[in-house]
Amino acid sequence: MNSVLSVQNLSIEYSARRGRVQAIRNVSFDVQRGEALALIGESGSGKTTLGLGVVQ
Repeated sequence: MNSVLSVQNLSIEYSARRGRVQAIRNVSFDVQRGEALALIGESGSGKTTLGLGVVQ
């Protein structure tokens, strides 16, 4: 089956006052046709960062 979305080894880091922050580290996943994906987590856990990293 072919993936409609495939993310492999996504890592995101950014600069902050205290130095470099590794927000996302080596995230991989596949979404197959007909599947749904939900990101659930507390505020500040990286949901938006992950989503933005996938679309960029």
